[in-house]
Amino acid sequence: MTARTAGHEPDYDLVHDAIDYCLHFPDIYHHPLEDAVFARLRAREPWVAKGLFDLAAEHRDLADLTRRFGEAVQRVLLEEEVARDALDHLAREFLDRYRQHIGVEESMFLPAAMRALGPEDWTAIEAEMTAHEDPLFGAAEIRRFNALRHDILAWANEGK
Repeated sequence: MTARTAGHEPDYDLVHDAIDYCLHFPDIYHHPLEDAVFARLRAREPWVAKGLFDLAAEHRDLADLTRRFGEAVQRVLLEEEVARDALDHLAREFLDRYRQHIGVEESMFLPAAMRALGPEDWTAIEAEMTAHEDPLFGAAEIRRFNALRHDILAWANEGK
């Protein structure tokens, strides 16, 4: 992992918390929201949606990768033997895949959705999503994720 190559051991508790966030926010709230937007886009302009990518498959693959990476970090926290090369590979794959995924969404998917969908589509999507509490802003989780954000910022500023 990057911090280790700079001569420091990674803060595996912090990494675990970040992975936990990725399992709770993107996989439970954000990706289902995107899936709903994609379904509307596919219904309105199937030729546009077809030319993008299989968003649902991408989300399943990211969730699987996140779980595998999280399990490896959990094994480290339990002081089980984990090959550093394997953990480094998972960490790099996790970061690369998320960056790639976000890049495609921001450059292609979201602009296409903004062009194709009307106010009635966005209202319907919002209504579909009210059954899910956003863990980032839900009362039960806000302190937990604020603490995670604080830890990440503190960790990032250590090297400065």
